[in-house]
Amino acid sequence: SQVVVIDLYQALAQVIDFLKDGAGQTTHPILIEVAAGIHLLETALQEYTDLDATKIQKLLSEIQRLELIASGAAYTQLAHDRTNDLDADTMKVVISQIQESLQIVEQVLDGFFRHPEDKSPLGLTIKPLREVASIFQMLNAEVPSTIAKQSLDYVEFFQSDFFVSNQGEFELLAESISMLSLYAEGMPKIRPEYEAAMEAACARMNVVLG
Repeated sequence: SQVVVIDLYQALAQVIDFLKDGAGQTTHPILIEVAAGIHLLETALQEYTDLDATKIQKLLSEIQRLELIASGAAYTQLAHDRTNDLDADTMKVVISQIQESLQIVEQVLDGFFRHPEDKSPLGLTIKPLREVASIFQMLNAEVPSTIAKQSLDYVEFFQSDFFVSNQGEFELLAESISMLSLYAEGMPKIRPEYEAAMEAACARMNVVLG
């Protein structure tokens, strides 16, 4: 167990050095992963004499994820699912990041819906939507991640020369963004009706996007 704890510390140091050197892009999902690693390290040090096989497996899983990040792999390239739950404080950070990103998106879209002839602000939604999609993917929340990605497709469609102002499409996207915010607010325990509503929204967006 001593070796595993040391390996986790070294993996965290590698990621931090990688980001400090500017070799990798610092994104919200990566910062959250680092926060999760720090939390695991703190817990492991507190429970140093009582690390069972399950806890050691969580440490090994986190080490592998951190090493992949330090190697330059994109977050979407991480090949295995997260096996450790985020602690309450880290989850609060996750929810805050999602809601801040979605707030930016909502503000931009509100302006665009009022003045659809001006498409220039739409570019400001790309980064926050990608971050939201990545964070949900990190949490293995497939439907919210898909909706965030579909929202990116909508933005791309709105930016195209083929788009004709359509109130129904505006409302569908606005509703979907609101659902993402409500979903995040309810994490980590999600009501079944939220899941059903998200799946229905995902299906409707698929139909429109064709």
